Amino acid sequence: MSYVKQNFDKGMVLEHTHLIKMEEGIIEASKTGKKTINKTVNFVGMSIWWYDNQTLASSGFCGGVTARGYQTLLQEYFSFSGIKNYCYSGCSLGGISSSDANSIAIKMAPKWTGTNGDIWTLDTITNDFKRNIPIGTINDYLNGTGATTFYGALRVFKNRVEALSGTNAIVICSNALKRNNSNYTSTSENTVGHTLLDYEYAMMNVAARNNWYFVDQYRCGITDETIALTTLDGLHLNNFGYTLAVKPWIEQFNIIA
Repeated sequence: MSYVKQNFDKGMVLEHTHLIKMEEGIIEASKTGKKTINKTVNFVGMSIWWYDNQTLASSGFCGGVTARGYQTLLQEYFSFSGIKNYCYSGCSLGGISSSDANSIAIKMAPKWTGTNGDIWTLDTITNDFKRNIPIGTINDYLNGTGATTFYGALRVFKNRVEALSGTNAIVICSNALKRNNSNYTSTSENTVGHTLLDYEYAMMNVAARNNWYFVDQYRCGITDETIALTTLDGLHLNNFGYTLAVKPWIEQFNIIA
């Protein structure tokens, strides 16, 4: 296989093993078998992301082994110039108070570092749902009312990312996977009257306003019927579950590349 590069002399051929495409800091090189994205990726998530390269709980279904999580699997398809993990077990993006120690937006985000044009991911909805963070309204986002609502926390996240990586930062956000854990399920309401899909709506509303990429994990192939086989406990993925959950993330990184 070979490629003819535009603007070369007529008939000149560039072999595919040396093909390089450079555009806005993104390089795609077929020689390696991976797509190389010349950007740092900052992964922001909760325990399902934290587990990457950690030992999965031995009490769970197919547990007791090293997790091949999102980050590991994505790096089998893509080479990034750098990776940072901002992944916090038990934490939500929003907070139940303005000093909530388990709020990523309140306590963790101020400590992040970044460079211009970085990629940022965001996957926290299942914990905002479990921790009963009020969603608020789009006005909480527009007016920057603070992280004690989910909409307000999304504004805090946006502001922090832009402060670190500029308005040309790439953001990939997601909804939640199906769940059935601690009496919080894919369809139940939490104590503030919200379902997982209510948080999805808020995330999509903000994503659409900011031209963020959106990953649909809720419909990725992990279903309420298969959740016992794809998770340790109805929430945390086992390695089989990760291979399914990562697919829509790969699709979005392919679009970026």
